Amino acid sequence: MSTRNLLLFAVAFLAALLPARGQEGEHVPAQGAGSQGGGFYSMLTNEGVALSGTDIGEALGNPVGGHRQGAVYDGLLILGSVIDLGRMLDWQGVTLAVDGIYPYGSSITRNDVRDFNGVSSIDTVHSPRLYEAWVEKVFDSGVFAIRAGQVPIDSEFFLSTNGSLFVNSAFGVLPSVGMNVNVAVYPVAAPGVRLKWTPDGAWNVLGGVYDGNIGDLHSTDRNGLRFNLNGRDGAFAIGEVDYTVNPAPGPPPDGKAVTERALSGTYKLGVFYDTAHFPDDVTGVGHQGDYGGYFIVDQELWHAPKAPDEGLRGFFRVGLAPPDRNQVEFYCDGGINYVGLIPGRNADLLGIGVSYTKISDDLRDPDGDRYAGNHETIIELTYQAAVTSTITVQPDIQYIFNPGAVITQENALVLGVRASVTF
Repeated sequence: MSTRNLLLFAVAFLAALLPARGQEGEHVPAQGAGSQGGGFYSMLTNEGVALSGTDIGEALGNPVGGHRQGAVYDGLLILGSVIDLGRMLDWQGVTLAVDGIYPYGSSITRNDVRDFNGVSSIDTVHSPRLYEAWVEKVFDSGVFAIRAGQVPIDSEFFLSTNGSLFVNSAFGVLPSVGMNVNVAVYPVAAPGVRLKWTPDGAWNVLGGVYDGNIGDLHSTDRNGLRFNLNGRDGAFAIGEVDYTVNPAPGPPPDGKAVTERALSGTYKLGVFYDTAHFPDDVTGVGHQGDYGGYFIVDQELWHAPKAPDEGLRGFFRVGLAPPDRNQVEFYCDGGINYVGLIPGRNADLLGIGVSYTKISDDLRDPDGDRYAGNHETIIELTYQAAVTSTITVQPDIQYIFNPGAVITQENALVLGVRASVTF
């Protein structure tokens, strides 16, 4: 590696790790690969380096219900770099990615609502941290790929494209996974290897093995630098098969807009297994391993004849895990989105979603009795408005039945607005 390439490599790596902050916490705008940043950024782009940044901020309040009434502001700063090592070093098909994140602000879940799943999908321990740091090699023109390094599981597994619109964290990481096993989901990545096989436009097969214990976000892994591969912690393995009916075509070669196509849908089936020991919810006796499965549907329901990218879309997810060793034994969510409801605002999204988290009937309180409550149910209504190509504003309403799931609290109404800026 030449000195020049080594310098470019180091700059791109550090750019993802050092959040740009001004005095007193003020954000300092950074110029991404697509900005008009002059010769330096053009040089990085020409060498295969793409820099990116996103700042998400939200104000949330619960005027009714929960543990107490209150309001908070919180946010998430993401800085990342993707380096095409084929262009930089002539390592064809090899990509390096590094992301750093900085969650900041207060938590409405911890301070006020005390709900089980988390009102906000970006709410977590407020500490700057390394997130993703991996290398991927693609073979056979994209048919097969292997990724290794510090990898988050939820960046590729158990995802719903249409469900990702919603603010409540239940619509992100499946609670039947994230609430049951201590593995690498937001805001944590962990050492792991992921394989991907995409034989055609319809099928996609994923499999991965990851470190089975991410540590504690408040103490042993506050900054994402816990690279632990202790055999006693076990391993987490997951596999997923995706099938897409009528895949949406790419842009036509003549540049004309597509005026008609069949309705598209994606169906995902996944299973996971964690090799660690898990205590029984009733007796406390250890079980060897934990496991579960899930099924996901993303389906176009209707689109306008001459505007196939606008219309109605639906989603449904269900997850299962054994009740004898888990907090959550059953989870499901579903909802619909409408794209381009208002004429002239073709990128806006209106969505309503419902989620249901069932707590294990075997779970016991410190006195050995079953908990009074055993579920948390959420209804969310949200509208994401694309102000520009890089700025979105998203008013949001949530109603949470039985917040906390296993404790008796008044149903909570949460009002908020989220804004996102990409640079």
